[in-house]
Amino acid sequence: MTQLHNERILRIDDVVELTGMSRSMIYKLQSSNDFPSSIQLGERAVGWRHTDVVQWLERKRRTQTLPQGLPTIYMAGRMGEAVDNKEPGREFSCWRLFDVAWSPKSGELETESGPNDVLIADRMIRTFHGTNVSFLYSGPWKARGSYHGYIHGVTTCSPGEAEGAAYRGSLQGITRADVIVAFLDDMEAYGTLVEIGFARALNKRIIVVTPYGEGNWGRSPLASDLWFAIRAADKHVVLPKRQYSDVREKWLYAHLHVAAVVAEWYPNAAVQ
Repeated sequence: MTQLHNERILRIDDVVELTGMSRSMIYKLQSSNDFPSSIQLGERAVGWRHTDVVQWLERKRRTQTLPQGLPTIYMAGRMGEAVDNKEPGREFSCWRLFDVAWSPKSGELETESGPNDVLIADRMIRTFHGTNVSFLYSGPWKARGSYHGYIHGVTTCSPGEAEGAAYRGSLQGITRADVIVAFLDDMEAYGTLVEIGFARALNKRIIVVTPYGEGNWGRSPLASDLWFAIRAADKHVVLPKRQYSDVREKWLYAHLHVAAVVAEWYPNAAVQ
């Protein structure tokens, strides 16, 4: 990110992160005048004004006509690390296999005190990292607050209120989804197991992702212990056996494999 006459300028990687769209989707929308025009920064460098992109996102939220053929997907799994809640600017980061909890409506994702609070936002177009496969993100959404922990809705308000809003928002997000992607990477996936069961009861398509591991019968100890949840899935994705540099690289591989399944189920999700 750079500055141009006191205006924040976004490079293409910044725009991808802010919008959740792939490079190809951004350039395709720009070529049809459906996305802010880039500005020339140098002989071979371009950028976008931050205010233009943010205003485009807000207009899109208000007037959004969602594209046909894209599946609505709910992501289940650990929502990130505690450090995400302690460092300025990371209050809305949420990896859980995809950094998608940010929304232009994020300032409104704050539970109050009523029993009908729901932690949910409009569906947003997202693209699996490293692919051209897009989808509509259905949740869950992260609440504003000084502490987040490992459950969706822990905020500065009372735990009961925040947890209730997160619970209702998750059920709504799953109900409107076509596909549930669940990442099971440890034995503390208590909430994720409930989400899988709820999705199975609604006859949703389910993709379960587990890390590779040596074990009996060719299965990792984790997959052996969680076999019941895996059996509920329509597709079980086992990540490749390799030494990942960090958790984000591991989730990138998860994106690639999940995107392949989604593109097979929903061919229109692959943007040409």
